[in-house]
Amino acid sequence: MAITPNTTFVSGAILTAAQQNSFPFGVVGTVSSVAGNITINTGALQNVTLMTLTWTAIAGRTYKFTAIGSALKNTSTSWTKLAVTTSAGAETGIAVYASAAAGEYANLSLSGFLTGIAAGSQTYKLMATTGAATSTLIRSGSDAFQFIIEDVGTA
Repeated sequence: MAITPNTTFVSGAILTAAQQNSFPFGVVGTVSSVAGNITINTGALQNVTLMTLTWTAIAGRTYKFTAIGSALKNTSTSWTKLAVTTSAGAETGIAVYASAAAGEYANLSLSGFLTGIAAGSQTYKLMATTGAATSTLIRSGSDAFQFIIEDVGTA
């Protein structure tokens, strides 16, 4: 994915408004939660409570999402899936870990890019599921779940 216009600046050149508007705008939304552990069950994706971001998107921009957190696979060896979805439930990115045995902790992280976003209010959510029995998403003072969306420039 190329960010356009890709401009090389030279001494004495004039920086235009169009060039300046192509630069990244930075963080447009962030949420961090230490509000208690969440038990995740098998089956459909479940909301990770307090991990929803709403921001005002600008058409023609590229956005990057990043999510990080920790999980404990409780009773059965399997995987835990963390996903970013639209407000309608469409998945935009996933991270899966496979544990060697029940009782193991794992770090979950994912990132990706959102393009073709319509202008206006956009809502994205962090969701999770597990392959067998249950997993616990760890959220405490030393283990915060974090979800960030950044504007990285023109598409």
